[in-house]
Amino acid sequence: MYYRRKNHSRWVAALYFKEKSSEEFCVSRSIAHIFIEKIPIRISDLKDMPIPDAIHTYSQCLQGYGELASIFGCFRVHPEYIGVNEMGVVKVWAGSNWSQLGMIGEKISEQEMVKSIIDIID
Repeated sequence: MYYRRKNHSRWVAALYFKEKSSEEFCVSRSIAHIFIEKIPIRISDLKDMPIPDAIHTYSQCLQGYGELASIFGCFRVHPEYIGVNEMGVVKVWAGSNWSQLGMIGEKISEQEMVKSIIDIID
């Protein structure tokens, strides 16, 4: 499976390819699925956050960054790494450029990573 993200301003497009082979005809074909999502708000754009929204954001960030840390290791989180889509769902990424795959930045401890998330939302 091939996966690619492309960012246009505040839109994130995720493109998935899956190659399928057919033994019967000795051919292969690729199937593509495109998912496009607008991420209009970055946490760095917000001044104040109501307490219920902050609690929801903590929960979603810790869950999302837990998944990313299992792939990339722990890293310092910055406000532009956290966004909210039009449905109010918190989205996280491992860098300020949401179109790049991979982690940008220094490796840190898990405790420092959690603290960097709390400091952003607090």
